Amino acid sequence: MQNSLSGPQKHDHGMGGVLSRLFAIDERSLALFRICIGLVLLVDLLTRGSDIQQHYSDLGVLPREALWQLFLLSEWHWSLHALTGSVAGQTILFACAVACAVALILGYRTRLAVVLSWLLLTSLHARNPMLQYGADHLLRMLLFWSMFLPLGCYWSIDRLRGVVAKGGPGRHLSMASVAILIQMFMLYFFSSLFKRNEIWQNGEGLYLALSTDMFSKPLAHHFLEYPQFLEQASLVVPWFQFLIPILLFVPWATLWFRALAILLLAGFHVAIELFLATGVFQYVGLSGLMLFLPSGFWDRLTTGLKPGNTLQPIASAARARLSAVFHRDARPEPEPWGRWTYGLVQVLVLGLFIYALAWNITTLKINDYARKNSVSWMSEGPEGNFVPRLMHLDYAVERMFGSIGWIGRIAKLHQHWAMFQRGGGSISGWHVIVGTLSNGQEISLLEGGVPFDGVINRKPYPVVALYPNVRWRVYYRYLRFASSLREFLPGVIGRDWNHQHPEHQITKLRISFILELEPDVPSASTPEYREFLWYEGPASGLETRP
Repeated sequence: MQNSLSGPQKHDHGMGGVLSRLFAIDERSLALFRICIGLVLLVDLLTRGSDIQQHYSDLGVLPREALWQLFLLSEWHWSLHALTGSVAGQTILFACAVACAVALILGYRTRLAVVLSWLLLTSLHARNPMLQYGADHLLRMLLFWSMFLPLGCYWSIDRLRGVVAKGGPGRHLSMASVAILIQMFMLYFFSSLFKRNEIWQNGEGLYLALSTDMFSKPLAHHFLEYPQFLEQASLVVPWFQFLIPILLFVPWATLWFRALAILLLAGFHVAIELFLATGVFQYVGLSGLMLFLPSGFWDRLTTGLKPGNTLQPIASAARARLSAVFHRDARPEPEPWGRWTYGLVQVLVLGLFIYALAWNITTLKINDYARKNSVSWMSEGPEGNFVPRLMHLDYAVERMFGSIGWIGRIAKLHQHWAMFQRGGGSISGWHVIVGTLSNGQEISLLEGGVPFDGVINRKPYPVVALYPNVRWRVYYRYLRFASSLREFLPGVIGRDWNHQHPEHQITKLRISFILELEPDVPSASTPEYREFLWYEGPASGLETRP
Protein backbone atom coordinates (compact mmCIF):
# COMPACT_ATOMS: atom_id res chain seq x y z
CA MET A 1 0.00 0.00 0.00
CA GLN A 2 1.20 3.53 -0.61
CA ASN A 3 0.23 6.99 0.44
CA SER A 4 2.29 8.96 -2.04
CA LEU A 5 1.39 10.50 -5.36
CA SER A 6 3.78 8.28 -7.22
CA GLY A 7 1.03 6.05 -8.49
CA PRO A 8 1.49 2.48 -9.65
CA GLN A 9 4.79 3.32 -11.39
CA LYS A 10 6.64 4.20 -8.19
CA HIS A 11 9.64 2.00 -8.97
CA ASP A 12 9.80 2.97 -12.63
CA HIS A 13 8.26 -0.25 -14.01
CA GLY A 14 7.18 0.42 -17.57
CA MET A 15 8.78 3.86 -17.68
CA GLY A 16 11.43 4.78 -20.21
CA GLY A 17 14.94 4.18 -18.95
CA VAL A 18 16.18 7.62 -19.93
CA LEU A 19 13.24 9.37 -18.31
CA SER A 20 13.79 7.37 -15.15
CA ARG A 21 17.52 8.12 -14.99
CA LEU A 22 16.95 11.85 -15.45
CA PHE A 23 13.88 12.55 -13.36
CA ALA A 24 13.38 9.75 -10.82
CA ILE A 25 14.49 10.71 -7.29
CA ASP A 26 15.81 8.17 -4.82
CA GLU A 27 13.64 8.04 -1.70
CA ARG A 28 16.72 8.54 0.48
CA SER A 29 17.54 11.70 -1.44
CA LEU A 30 13.98 12.89 -0.85
CA ALA A 31 14.41 12.18 2.86
CA LEU A 32 17.72 14.05 3.07
CA PHE A 33 16.18 16.95 1.17
CA ARG A 34 13.25 17.00 3.59
CA ILE A 35 15.55 17.20 6.60
CA CYS A 36 17.80 19.87 5.04
CA ILE A 37 15.00 22.09 3.74
CA GLY A 38 13.20 21.76 7.07
CA LEU A 39 16.31 22.89 8.95
CA VAL A 40 16.77 25.85 6.59
CA LEU A 41 13.11 26.78 7.03
CA LEU A 42 13.48 26.57 10.82
CA VAL A 43 16.57 28.80 10.82
CA ASP A 44 14.82 31.30 8.55
CA LEU A 45 11.78 31.44 10.84
CA LEU A 46 13.89 31.89 13.97
CA THR A 47 15.88 34.67 12.30
CA ARG A 48 12.70 36.42 11.22
CA GLY A 49 11.14 35.80 14.61
CA SER A 50 13.73 37.98 16.33
CA ASP A 51 12.14 40.96 14.53
CA ILE A 52 8.44 40.11 14.71
CA GLN A 53 7.36 43.51 15.99
CA GLN A 54 9.69 45.51 13.73
CA HIS A 55 8.91 43.68 10.49
CA TYR A 56 5.42 42.18 10.77
CA SER A 57 3.24 44.18 13.17
CA ASP A 58 1.44 47.49 12.83
CA LEU A 59 4.12 48.96 15.12
CA GLY A 60 6.83 48.06 12.61
CA VAL A 61 8.32 49.36 9.40
CA LEU A 62 5.30 48.37 7.29
CA PRO A 63 1.89 48.76 8.97
CA ARG A 64 -0.92 46.97 7.21
CA GLU A 65 -2.41 50.24 5.99
CA ALA A 66 0.83 51.02 4.13
CA LEU A 67 0.95 47.44 2.82
CA TRP A 68 -2.52 47.75 1.35
CA GLN A 69 -1.84 51.16 -0.18
CA LEU A 70 1.56 50.47 -1.73
CA PHE A 71 1.85 46.75 -2.41
CA LEU A 72 -1.56 45.17 -2.87
CA LEU A 73 -1.77 45.90 -6.58
CA SER A 74 -3.55 42.65 -7.38
CA GLU A 75 -6.96 41.61 -6.10
CA TRP A 76 -5.62 38.05 -5.84
CA HIS A 77 -2.88 38.94 -3.36
CA TRP A 78 -3.38 37.10 -0.06
CA SER A 79 -1.64 36.83 3.32
CA LEU A 80 -2.84 35.26 6.56
CA HIS A 81 -0.29 37.38 8.42
CA ALA A 82 -2.03 40.52 7.17
CA LEU A 83 -5.17 39.56 9.11
CA THR A 84 -3.60 40.75 12.37
CA GLY A 85 -1.39 43.67 13.23
CA SER A 86 -0.63 42.63 16.79
CA VAL A 87 2.63 41.12 18.00
CA ALA A 88 0.67 38.38 19.79
CA GLY A 89 -1.14 37.40 16.60
CA GLN A 90 2.10 37.26 14.62
CA THR A 91 3.75 35.23 17.38
CA ILE A 92 1.01 32.60 17.19
CA LEU A 93 1.46 32.30 13.42
CA PHE A 94 5.23 32.06 13.83
CA ALA A 95 4.85 29.37 16.49
CA CYS A 96 2.62 27.35 14.14
CA ALA A 97 5.19 27.69 11.34
CA VAL A 98 8.00 26.55 13.64
CA ALA A 99 5.97 23.52 14.73
CA CYS A 100 5.34 22.61 11.09
CA ALA A 101 9.03 22.97 10.26
CA VAL A 102 9.97 20.65 13.14
CA ALA A 103 7.34 18.12 11.99
CA LEU A 104 8.79 18.33 8.48
CA ILE A 105 12.32 17.64 9.74
CA LEU A 106 11.13 14.62 11.73
CA GLY A 107 8.84 13.38 8.99
CA TYR A 108 5.76 13.44 11.20
CA ARG A 109 2.52 13.72 9.20
CA THR A 110 4.84 14.89 6.47
CA ARG A 111 2.33 15.78 3.78
CA LEU A 112 0.35 18.00 6.13
CA ALA A 113 3.57 19.52 7.51
CA VAL A 114 4.87 20.55 4.10
CA VAL A 115 1.49 21.94 2.98
CA LEU A 116 1.15 24.07 6.12
CA SER A 117 4.81 25.12 5.93
CA TRP A 118 4.32 26.36 2.37
CA LEU A 119 1.05 28.10 3.28
CA LEU A 120 2.53 29.95 6.27
CA LEU A 121 5.77 30.81 4.49
CA THR A 122 4.10 32.32 1.44
CA SER A 123 1.75 34.23 3.72
CA LEU A 124 4.74 35.58 5.63
CA HIS A 125 6.46 36.69 2.41
CA ALA A 126 3.36 38.56 1.32
CA ARG A 127 3.10 40.39 4.65
CA ASN A 128 6.29 42.40 4.08
CA PRO A 129 7.54 42.29 0.47
CA MET A 130 10.41 44.66 1.28
CA LEU A 131 12.24 41.78 2.99
CA GLN A 132 12.13 39.37 0.05
CA TYR A 133 15.10 38.26 -2.02
CA GLY A 134 16.12 35.26 -4.11
CA ALA A 135 16.30 32.79 -1.22
CA ASP A 136 12.60 33.32 -0.52
CA HIS A 137 11.60 32.55 -4.10
CA LEU A 138 13.64 29.33 -4.14
CA LEU A 139 12.51 28.13 -0.71
CA ARG A 140 8.88 28.83 -1.52
CA MET A 141 9.03 27.01 -4.87
CA LEU A 142 10.84 23.96 -3.49
CA LEU A 143 8.21 23.65 -0.76
CA PHE A 144 5.46 24.05 -3.36
CA TRP A 145 6.58 21.09 -5.50
CA SER A 146 7.33 19.12 -2.32
CA MET A 147 3.61 19.06 -1.52
CA PHE A 148 3.23 16.52 -4.34
CA LEU A 149 6.22 14.35 -3.35
CA PRO A 150 6.49 11.50 -0.78
CA LEU A 151 9.02 13.24 1.45
CA GLY A 152 8.13 11.05 4.43
CA CYS A 153 8.79 7.71 2.76
CA TYR A 154 12.20 7.26 4.41
CA TRP A 155 13.94 8.24 7.66
CA SER A 156 10.69 9.54 9.11
CA ILE A 157 8.35 9.05 12.02
CA ASP A 158 5.64 8.34 9.46
CA ARG A 159 7.58 5.27 8.34
CA LEU A 160 8.03 4.10 11.93
CA ARG A 161 4.32 4.59 12.53
CA GLY A 162 3.52 2.38 9.57
CA VAL A 163 1.55 4.97 7.61
CA VAL A 164 3.86 4.79 4.59
CA ALA A 165 4.86 1.78 2.56
CA LYS A 166 7.70 -0.29 4.02
CA GLY A 167 10.40 -2.09 2.08
CA GLY A 168 13.71 -1.16 0.57
CA PRO A 169 14.33 2.31 -0.83
CA GLY A 170 12.83 2.91 -4.25
CA ARG A 171 12.95 5.71 -6.78
CA HIS A 172 10.08 8.11 -7.20
CA LEU A 173 9.09 9.30 -10.66
CA SER A 174 6.16 11.63 -11.20
CA MET A 175 5.37 15.01 -12.68
CA ALA A 176 6.32 16.58 -9.33
CA SER A 177 9.79 15.00 -9.41
CA VAL A 178 10.27 16.44 -12.90
CA ALA A 179 9.05 19.85 -11.76
CA ILE A 180 11.24 20.16 -8.66
CA LEU A 181 14.41 19.05 -10.47
CA ILE A 182 13.84 21.46 -13.34
CA GLN A 183 13.00 24.19 -10.80
CA MET A 184 16.58 23.88 -9.55
CA PHE A 185 17.81 23.98 -13.14
CA MET A 186 15.81 27.17 -13.79
CA LEU A 187 17.54 28.88 -10.86
CA TYR A 188 20.93 28.61 -12.53
CA PHE A 189 19.82 28.78 -16.16
CA PHE A 190 17.74 31.97 -15.96
CA SER A 191 20.27 33.59 -13.65
CA SER A 192 22.86 33.09 -16.39
CA LEU A 193 20.55 34.57 -19.02
CA PHE A 194 20.02 37.70 -16.93
CA LYS A 195 23.80 38.12 -16.85
CA ARG A 196 24.05 38.32 -20.64
CA ASN A 197 24.58 42.07 -20.49
CA GLU A 198 27.41 44.54 -20.98
CA ILE A 199 28.44 44.55 -17.30
CA TRP A 200 29.26 40.83 -17.17
CA GLN A 201 30.47 40.64 -20.76
CA ASN A 202 32.89 43.50 -20.07
CA GLY A 203 34.25 41.67 -17.02
CA GLU A 204 32.88 44.08 -14.41
CA GLY A 205 30.12 41.96 -12.90
CA LEU A 206 32.05 40.05 -10.26
CA TYR A 207 34.00 43.11 -9.12
CA LEU A 208 30.77 45.05 -8.65
CA ALA A 209 29.11 42.15 -6.84
CA LEU A 210 31.98 41.78 -4.38
CA SER A 211 32.16 45.53 -3.79
CA THR A 212 28.52 45.79 -2.66
CA ASP A 213 29.37 46.95 0.85
CA MET A 214 26.14 45.93 2.55
CA PHE A 215 26.61 42.28 1.56
CA SER A 216 30.37 41.84 1.06
CA LYS A 217 32.33 39.85 3.63
CA PRO A 218 35.99 40.58 4.43
CA LEU A 219 37.18 37.87 2.03
CA ALA A 220 35.36 39.64 -0.81
CA HIS A 221 37.21 42.88 -0.03
CA HIS A 222 40.49 40.97 -0.16
CA PHE A 223 39.75 39.72 -3.69
CA LEU A 224 38.99 43.26 -4.88
CA GLU A 225 42.76 43.73 -4.86
CA TYR A 226 42.95 41.40 -7.89
CA PRO A 227 40.83 43.14 -10.55
CA GLN A 228 42.35 41.23 -13.47
CA PHE A 229 41.45 37.90 -11.92
CA LEU A 230 37.90 39.13 -11.22
CA GLU A 231 37.59 40.36 -14.79
CA GLN A 232 38.37 36.90 -16.17
CA ALA A 233 36.16 35.21 -13.59
CA SER A 234 33.27 37.51 -14.52
CA LEU A 235 33.39 36.15 -18.06
CA VAL A 236 33.26 32.59 -16.74
CA VAL A 237 30.43 32.87 -14.19
CA PRO A 238 27.50 33.28 -16.66
CA TRP A 239 28.78 30.36 -18.75
CA PHE A 240 29.26 28.27 -15.59
CA GLN A 241 25.65 28.87 -14.55
CA PHE A 242 24.50 28.11 -18.09
CA LEU A 243 26.49 24.95 -18.87
CA ILE A 244 27.10 23.10 -15.59
CA PRO A 245 23.40 22.56 -14.71
CA ILE A 246 22.94 20.92 -18.13
CA LEU A 247 25.24 18.14 -16.90
CA LEU A 248 22.52 17.19 -14.42
CA PHE A 249 20.37 15.98 -17.32
CA VAL A 250 22.84 14.27 -19.66
CA PRO A 251 21.05 11.06 -20.78
CA TRP A 252 24.21 8.93 -20.99
CA ALA A 253 26.74 8.30 -18.22
CA THR A 254 24.20 10.17 -16.11
CA LEU A 255 25.69 9.07 -12.80
CA TRP A 256 29.12 10.51 -13.51
CA PHE A 257 27.96 13.72 -15.16
CA ARG A 258 25.50 14.32 -12.34
CA ALA A 259 28.13 13.70 -9.66
CA LEU A 260 30.45 16.21 -11.34
CA ALA A 261 27.67 18.81 -11.64
CA ILE A 262 26.63 18.40 -8.00
CA LEU A 263 30.21 18.90 -6.79
CA LEU A 264 30.76 21.97 -8.97
CA LEU A 265 27.42 23.59 -8.11
CA ALA A 266 27.85 22.85 -4.40
CA GLY A 267 31.29 24.45 -4.56
CA PHE A 268 29.72 27.44 -6.30
CA HIS A 269 27.22 27.89 -3.46
CA VAL A 270 29.94 27.52 -0.83
CA ALA A 271 32.11 30.11 -2.59
CA ILE A 272 29.26 32.63 -2.68
CA GLU A 273 28.64 32.05 1.03
CA LEU A 274 32.32 32.76 1.76
CA PHE A 275 32.24 36.05 -0.15
CA LEU A 276 28.74 37.44 0.37
CA ALA A 277 26.26 37.58 3.27
CA THR A 278 23.25 36.07 1.49
CA GLY A 279 21.40 34.65 4.49
CA VAL A 280 19.94 31.20 3.86
CA PHE A 281 20.15 31.43 0.05
CA GLN A 282 23.14 29.13 -0.44
CA TYR A 283 21.77 26.62 2.07
CA VAL A 284 18.47 26.46 0.20
CA GLY A 285 20.42 25.84 -3.01
CA LEU A 286 22.52 23.12 -1.39
CA SER A 287 19.36 21.49 -0.04
CA GLY A 288 17.88 21.43 -3.53
CA LEU A 289 20.99 19.74 -4.90
CA MET A 290 20.38 16.84 -2.50
CA LEU A 291 17.50 15.79 -4.76
CA PHE A 292 19.95 14.89 -7.51
CA LEU A 293 21.93 12.39 -5.42
CA PRO A 294 21.70 9.08 -7.33
CA SER A 295 20.87 5.69 -5.89
CA GLY A 296 24.44 4.52 -6.47
CA PHE A 297 25.68 7.10 -4.00
CA TRP A 298 23.40 5.78 -1.27
CA ASP A 299 24.13 2.13 -2.03
CA ARG A 300 27.85 2.72 -1.65
CA LEU A 301 27.33 4.83 1.48
CA THR A 302 25.21 2.22 3.23
CA THR A 303 27.41 -0.81 2.54
CA GLY A 304 28.68 -0.47 6.10
CA LEU A 305 25.25 -1.51 7.41
CA LYS A 306 24.91 -4.66 5.32
CA PRO A 307 24.31 -7.99 7.13
CA GLY A 308 27.47 -9.17 8.84
CA ASN A 309 28.67 -5.70 9.69
CA THR A 310 29.22 -5.05 13.41
CA LEU A 311 26.96 -2.00 13.27
CA GLN A 312 24.00 -3.95 11.89
CA PRO A 313 22.72 -5.35 15.23
CA ILE A 314 22.91 -1.93 16.85
CA ALA A 315 21.05 -0.28 13.97
CA SER A 316 18.39 -3.01 13.91
CA ALA A 317 17.81 -2.74 17.67
CA ALA A 318 17.47 1.03 17.46
CA ARG A 319 14.94 0.80 14.63
CA ALA A 320 12.93 -1.82 16.50
CA ARG A 321 12.79 0.28 19.68
CA LEU A 322 11.75 3.44 17.82
CA SER A 323 9.17 1.53 15.84
CA ALA A 324 7.68 0.13 19.05
CA VAL A 325 7.38 3.62 20.50
CA PHE A 326 5.78 5.29 17.51
CA HIS A 327 3.70 2.38 16.33
CA ARG A 328 1.38 2.94 19.29
CA ASP A 329 0.03 5.89 17.32
CA ALA A 330 -0.05 4.02 14.04
CA ARG A 331 -3.12 3.99 11.90
CA PRO A 332 -3.98 1.67 9.04
CA GLU A 333 -2.29 2.64 5.82
CA PRO A 334 -4.54 4.67 3.56
CA GLU A 335 -5.86 3.18 0.38
CA PRO A 336 -3.74 3.95 -2.70
CA TRP A 337 -4.76 6.83 -4.88
CA GLY A 338 -7.14 5.78 -7.60
CA ARG A 339 -5.97 5.94 -11.17
CA TRP A 340 -8.27 8.83 -12.02
CA THR A 341 -7.25 10.83 -8.98
CA TYR A 342 -3.59 10.14 -9.64
CA GLY A 343 -3.97 11.17 -13.28
CA LEU A 344 -5.75 14.41 -12.39
CA VAL A 345 -3.03 15.32 -9.90
CA GLN A 346 -0.34 14.74 -12.52
CA VAL A 347 -2.21 16.90 -15.04
CA LEU A 348 -2.56 19.64 -12.42
CA VAL A 349 1.15 19.57 -11.58
CA LEU A 350 2.03 19.57 -15.28
CA GLY A 351 -0.12 22.64 -15.87
CA LEU A 352 1.38 24.49 -12.90
CA PHE A 353 4.89 23.55 -14.01
CA ILE A 354 4.30 24.90 -17.53
CA TYR A 355 2.90 28.06 -15.96
CA ALA A 356 6.01 28.49 -13.76
CA LEU A 357 8.28 27.93 -16.74
CA ALA A 358 6.33 30.49 -18.77
CA TRP A 359 6.62 32.95 -15.87
CA ASN A 360 10.40 32.65 -15.93
CA ILE A 361 10.52 33.16 -19.70
CA THR A 362 8.27 36.20 -19.39
CA THR A 363 10.54 37.85 -16.81
CA LEU A 364 13.24 38.01 -19.50
CA LYS A 365 10.98 40.35 -21.47
CA ILE A 366 9.96 42.57 -18.58
CA ASN A 367 12.19 45.52 -19.49
CA ASP A 368 10.88 45.58 -23.08
CA TYR A 369 7.37 45.53 -21.68
CA ALA A 370 8.18 48.45 -19.38
CA ARG A 371 9.52 50.54 -22.26
CA LYS A 372 6.60 49.81 -24.57
CA ASN A 373 4.04 50.59 -21.88
CA SER A 374 5.89 53.52 -20.29
CA VAL A 375 6.07 51.76 -16.95
CA SER A 376 8.50 54.19 -15.33
CA TRP A 377 8.45 52.54 -11.92
CA MET A 378 10.22 49.50 -13.32
CA SER A 379 13.40 51.34 -14.29
CA GLU A 380 16.05 52.65 -11.95
CA GLY A 381 15.87 56.36 -11.27
CA PRO A 382 17.58 58.99 -9.12
CA GLU A 383 18.17 58.47 -5.43
CA GLY A 384 14.91 58.51 -3.50
CA ASN A 385 12.66 58.60 -6.58
CA PHE A 386 12.27 54.87 -7.09
CA VAL A 387 8.88 53.33 -6.39
CA PRO A 388 8.99 49.85 -4.73
CA ARG A 389 9.96 47.43 -7.47
CA LEU A 390 9.77 43.80 -6.43
CA MET A 391 6.02 43.38 -6.05
CA HIS A 392 5.40 45.74 -8.95
CA LEU A 393 7.52 43.51 -11.17
CA ASP A 394 5.45 40.48 -10.21
CA TYR A 395 2.31 42.47 -10.88
CA ALA A 396 3.61 43.45 -14.32
CA VAL A 397 4.24 39.80 -15.22
CA GLU A 398 0.75 39.01 -13.95
CA ARG A 399 -0.65 41.66 -16.29
CA MET A 400 1.36 40.24 -19.19
CA PHE A 401 -0.32 36.86 -18.55
CA GLY A 402 -3.72 38.47 -19.05
CA SER A 403 -6.73 36.40 -17.99
CA ILE A 404 -4.60 33.65 -16.39
CA GLY A 405 -2.35 36.00 -14.41
CA TRP A 406 -4.28 35.31 -11.21
CA ILE A 407 -3.00 31.72 -11.12
CA GLY A 408 0.53 32.84 -10.31
CA ARG A 409 -0.70 35.11 -7.54
CA ILE A 410 -2.93 32.50 -5.91
CA ALA A 411 -0.37 29.67 -6.11
CA LYS A 412 2.55 32.05 -5.38
CA LEU A 413 4.44 30.82 -8.46
CA HIS A 414 6.06 34.20 -9.06
CA GLN A 415 9.84 33.99 -9.22
CA HIS A 416 12.71 36.05 -10.58
CA TRP A 417 16.34 34.93 -10.85
CA ALA A 418 18.08 38.20 -11.77
CA MET A 419 20.43 38.00 -8.77
CA PHE A 420 23.41 40.31 -9.36
CA GLN A 421 22.13 40.99 -12.87
CA ARG A 422 23.94 44.31 -12.82
CA GLY A 423 26.73 42.98 -10.65
CA GLY A 424 24.91 44.09 -7.52
CA GLY A 425 25.00 47.69 -8.68
CA SER A 426 27.98 50.01 -8.72
CA ILE A 427 26.93 51.32 -5.33
CA SER A 428 29.21 51.29 -2.31
CA GLY A 429 27.81 52.79 0.84
CA TRP A 430 26.46 52.37 4.33
CA HIS A 431 23.97 53.87 6.76
CA VAL A 432 24.67 56.17 9.67
CA ILE A 433 22.06 56.42 12.42
CA VAL A 434 22.92 58.99 15.08
CA GLY A 435 20.88 59.26 18.26
CA THR A 436 21.03 62.24 20.61
CA LEU A 437 20.75 61.39 24.30
CA SER A 438 18.86 63.55 26.78
CA ASN A 439 22.21 64.99 27.96
CA GLY A 440 23.10 66.06 24.42
CA GLN A 441 25.65 63.32 23.70
CA GLU A 442 25.49 61.72 20.25
CA ILE A 443 25.83 57.96 19.75
CA SER A 444 25.99 55.68 16.71
CA LEU A 445 23.07 53.26 16.99
CA LEU A 446 24.13 50.84 14.25
CA GLU A 447 27.48 50.43 16.01
CA GLY A 448 25.90 49.45 19.30
CA GLY A 449 25.66 52.94 20.83
CA VAL A 450 29.33 53.95 20.77
CA PRO A 451 29.97 57.72 20.98
CA PHE A 452 29.61 59.35 17.57
CA ASP A 453 32.71 61.30 16.56
CA GLY A 454 30.87 63.57 14.13
CA VAL A 455 32.65 62.18 11.06
CA ILE A 456 29.92 61.14 8.65
CA ASN A 457 32.20 59.70 5.97
CA ARG A 458 34.19 57.40 8.26
CA LYS A 459 33.61 54.07 6.56
CA PRO A 460 33.20 51.16 9.01
CA TYR A 461 34.83 47.83 8.27
CA PRO A 462 33.21 45.63 7.36
CA VAL A 463 30.02 47.46 6.46
CA VAL A 464 28.07 44.18 6.46
CA ALA A 465 28.54 43.93 10.26
CA LEU A 466 26.42 47.06 10.82
CA TYR A 467 23.18 45.20 10.11
CA PRO A 468 21.75 42.51 12.43
CA ASN A 469 20.83 40.03 9.68
CA VAL A 470 20.13 39.68 5.98
CA ARG A 471 16.52 40.85 6.36
CA TRP A 472 17.65 44.22 7.67
CA ARG A 473 20.24 44.49 4.90
CA VAL A 474 17.62 43.78 2.25
CA TYR A 475 15.23 46.23 3.90
CA TYR A 476 17.73 49.09 4.14
CA ARG A 477 18.80 48.54 0.57
CA TYR A 478 15.16 48.57 -0.52
CA LEU A 479 14.61 51.91 1.20
CA ARG A 480 17.30 53.49 -0.96
CA PHE A 481 14.77 53.36 -3.80
CA ALA A 482 11.55 53.79 -1.83
CA SER A 483 11.55 57.12 -0.02
CA SER A 484 7.81 56.92 0.65
CA LEU A 485 8.40 53.95 2.99
CA ARG A 486 11.10 55.55 5.12
CA GLU A 487 8.67 57.43 7.34
CA PHE A 488 8.05 54.41 9.60
CA LEU A 489 11.70 53.60 10.27
CA PRO A 490 12.60 56.41 12.76
CA GLY A 491 9.80 55.53 15.17
CA VAL A 492 10.81 51.85 15.11
CA ILE A 493 14.48 52.64 15.78
CA GLY A 494 13.71 55.16 18.54
CA ARG A 495 11.19 52.95 20.32
CA ASP A 496 13.42 49.87 20.19
CA TRP A 497 16.48 51.67 21.50
CA ASN A 498 14.65 53.39 24.34
CA HIS A 499 12.94 50.14 25.33
CA GLN A 500 16.25 48.24 25.46
CA HIS A 501 18.24 51.08 27.08
CA PRO A 502 16.00 52.78 29.64
CA GLU A 503 19.06 54.40 31.26
CA HIS A 504 20.22 55.98 27.95
CA GLN A 505 17.11 57.37 26.27
CA ILE A 506 17.48 59.13 22.93
CA THR A 507 15.41 62.18 22.04
CA LYS A 508 16.51 62.89 18.46
CA LEU A 509 17.46 60.82 15.44
CA ARG A 510 19.39 61.44 12.26
CA ILE A 511 19.35 58.74 9.57
CA SER A 512 21.59 59.04 6.52
CA PHE A 513 22.90 56.92 3.68
CA ILE A 514 26.53 57.58 2.77
CA LEU A 515 27.28 56.90 -0.88
CA GLU A 516 30.88 56.24 -1.84
CA LEU A 517 31.46 57.87 -5.22
CA GLU A 518 33.75 56.68 -7.95
CA PRO A 519 36.80 59.01 -8.06
CA ASP A 520 37.04 61.32 -11.06
CA VAL A 521 40.74 60.57 -11.28
CA PRO A 522 41.58 56.83 -11.26
CA SER A 523 44.76 57.42 -9.27
CA ALA A 524 42.98 59.34 -6.53
CA SER A 525 43.73 57.78 -3.14
CA THR A 526 41.02 59.57 -1.17
CA PRO A 527 37.47 58.41 -1.97
CA GLU A 528 34.66 60.92 -2.22
CA TYR A 529 31.35 60.61 -0.41
CA ARG A 530 27.85 62.01 -0.67
CA GLU A 531 25.34 62.03 2.15
CA PHE A 532 21.65 61.41 1.55
CA LEU A 533 19.67 62.54 4.57
CA TRP A 534 16.68 60.26 5.16
CA TYR A 535 15.38 61.66 8.42
CA GLU A 536 16.20 64.20 11.11
CA GLY A 537 13.83 64.84 13.99
CA PRO A 538 12.38 63.42 17.20
CA ALA A 539 13.14 59.81 18.09
CA SER A 540 9.44 59.02 18.08
CA GLY A 541 9.28 59.64 14.33
CA LEU A 542 6.70 61.66 12.48
CA GLU A 543 4.46 58.98 11.00
CA THR A 544 0.83 58.53 11.97
CA ARG A 545 0.16 54.96 13.00
CA PRO A 546 -3.15 53.30 12.12
